[in-house]
Amino acid sequence: MLFGYGLNFAIESGNVLHVRLRPSAEAAMSSYRNEAEVECGDYVKWCRKVSLRGWPPSIFW
Repeated sequence: MLFGYGLNFAIESGNVLHVRLRPSAEAAMSSYRNEAEVECGDYVKWCRKVSLRGWPPSIFW
């Protein structure tokens, strides 16, 4: 369900960060974290602290 989809991170400023996860089901969890860091840029710290509703937070740790 995760693979091939992008997650949207809402920021207080009203902007939305699009985090694209690797479509490969064989990708390691660390790969997902790296993808998030690349997409989030300066907001990486904020993104890693985001609590995803209905999703295992361990994906970004």
